[in-house]
Amino acid sequence: MQIDDVQRISEAAARAGLGRHVKTYEAVRTNWRAIGKLGIAFVVLVAVTVLGYAVQVEILEAAVYFALITGLAALFSTVRGLYTGQQNSGKWLELFEHGLIFKSKERLRVVRYDSTSVIQDLVDHRRNGVTTRVTHAYQIRDLDGQALRLREGIINAQEWGPRIQEGVAAHQMPTALATLGSGSPVEFGSITLSPTGVSGYGTLVRWTEITDVDVAEGRLRIKTAAKRPPIVSPISSLTNFNLLYALIERGRGSGQR
Repeated sequence: MQIDDVQRISEAAARAGLGRHVKTYEAVRTNWRAIGKLGIAFVVLVAVTVLGYAVQVEILEAAVYFALITGLAALFSTVRGLYTGQQNSGKWLELFEHGLIFKSKERLRVVRYDSTSVIQDLVDHRRNGVTTRVTHAYQIRDLDGQALRLREGIINAQEWGPRIQEGVAAHQMPTALATLGSGSPVEFGSITLSPTGVSGYGTLVRWTEITDVDVAEGRLRIKTAAKRPPIVSPISSLTNFNLLYALIERGRGSGQR
């Protein structure tokens, strides 16, 4: 991070009124040390293969196999590392009290929590029924109204993603409550809240009818005591999910009408 970049970010944050700086998240860096270890292992296996061939040791076939696998892994990791380094060069994310700034190359994207919208897409990757990893992707509206896509090219997505959602929920909760209190609806993509209840996909569930709100497998389920299917929506089709969830819990708890 260069001094000029720090100055530009500080000035942009001040102009947008983003408040206190919270944390910096840098771009994912290529792990050249791990790639180097693969390269060393490849060289060692090649040496073992040559030696085994010279003395006609029976492990020759296995050594050739492992040398080939290790060599391919080292080549793949090197190519991927070069690509990742190129893609993430000059990128980082700055979180502030009232918003964020994302730097990509020479461009600064500024977001305020009280005026933005966030769509999250978390994908749970499994093998044999066990979660191996979760990928994170967020689409956020900046101050110019343009879509900003944040992915795992920035380190610790599992940390900065929830922080952004929590910031948006905290800053937009008062306005959402005031809107509902005035009798007007608040839209969250495929689901809309109103003083009457929750509506989505052609179904209206009154606040007093909601028995449970469940989040599983990337979907939000709003269940009722009535003998009818729940409202089910992919989280990736909802804006400001944390705010939506908090409002639903608040509404069903108070039996809002």
